[in-house]
Amino acid sequence: MPAGLQNLAKNINLGGFTSTELVNLQEKGKVSDSNRLSRTNNAPEPSSSMPDPLKAIINKYEISQPMAKRLNVLRDYEVVIVCDDSGSMNTWDGSTQCTRWEKLRYIAQIVMEIGMVFDSNGVDIHFLNAATYKNVKDSTVVDKAFARSPSGYTPLAPVLTKIFQSNLAKLGRDKKLLVFVCTDGVPTDADGNENIPELQHVMEKVRNVSTTYVSFLICTDETETVDYLDEWDREMENIDVTSNYETERQKVRKYRGSRYRFTFGDYVVKALVGAVDPEIDALNEPN
Repeated sequence: MPAGLQNLAKNINLGGFTSTELVNLQEKGKVSDSNRLSRTNNAPEPSSSMPDPLKAIINKYEISQPMAKRLNVLRDYEVVIVCDDSGSMNTWDGSTQCTRWEKLRYIAQIVMEIGMVFDSNGVDIHFLNAATYKNVKDSTVVDKAFARSPSGYTPLAPVLTKIFQSNLAKLGRDKKLLVFVCTDGVPTDADGNENIPELQHVMEKVRNVSTTYVSFLICTDETETVDYLDEWDREMENIDVTSNYETERQKVRKYRGSRYRFTFGDYVVKALVGAVDPEIDALNEPN
């Protein structure tokens, strides 16, 4: 794991606070020690009714109890992951001292582990410029899938069209479809030309909103490149958009308080289920 992600993973065990933030909170008298802070917002105490694999994931990624309970909604959904593997994913992420691609690999690993608990058939992983991994039941496959370097453009429209027209999105199935899309920029056509209108058409006309929910995770702090997603978040049905971890954590604590526990594990849960859980979706909004 890159050094930056090791630091990020370490911060998970501090309740989502950096060491500096902990010191500042202690000096302000808002918390006496990191142990007390870790109990803020209910630190993980996995319910005995949870399957053992899920308990292990909750402990591993320090997912808070309220967020962990929200994962049960995934019993009613098939989870499909879409990863942006365009060239821009090679960009350095200063907040975690690794590339966007390396950070996405870590996120995909967490989502895979969670998804496999609720779906015995495995989880599909789609890439924009590479082969699809179907019915993945072994989370180590993520390492294989991310072993190459990202390259190419951002053809989101054709990839999502294929998913939205698949059997997973049809009416009458036992489960609905949750598509988890991770991207860092504007969609393009095969020649690299921006084509937001085409992707909008796919989201509004090709997608069946009664069966298919979409959670977008923004893999950049260059928000101007993904402004179109924020607009869709407000206007389209059954979609949610989550910013990068640092931005999202700031938003959540703005409305939930500076002591609100929001680890990277909590962040991934919010990003994953935001489209299907209105309360989680509203976590970064005023009451």
